[in-house]
Amino acid sequence: MFPGSFDPFHSGHQVLVEKALQLFDQVVIVVSRNPEKTYQHSGQSRVEMIETIFQTNPRVKVMLNEHYLTAIFAQMHQINYCLRGFRNDVDFAYEAKIASYNKVLNPQLELVYFFSQPDDKKTSSTLLKEIKQYKKENNYE
Repeated sequence: MFPGSFDPFHSGHQVLVEKALQLFDQVVIVVSRNPEKTYQHSGQSRVEMIETIFQTNPRVKVMLNEHYLTAIFAQMHQINYCLRGFRNDVDFAYEAKIASYNKVLNPQLELVYFFSQPDDKKTSSTLLKEIKQYKKENNYE
């Protein structure tokens, strides 16, 4: 499974899914809710956007998780591998911290990490939202 808020789902995310498909028969993209984030799109809308991107690939499934911690959601759905990506040392430190919590909550969950591509290292959903908002505020969207 590849969990995230995906607001929006961008090319860096898509590259990670494509890498994971080289290792796994199926990738389940799990659109999750982070209570610390403000979203431009509803969870269901984000699911539909991602389904559109992968509509021709039967090996990609998209699910919505609005109520459970990732490790618990994985356990509920008998998912044993969790895909995560990082762009830099800040992402790495964050992922290292949550990895230990996930192992306590779900000892069967194995975490699989990918480094982002060099072109995607500066891409983040938050940055993309900020750019979109700036363009809107300055009337050149």
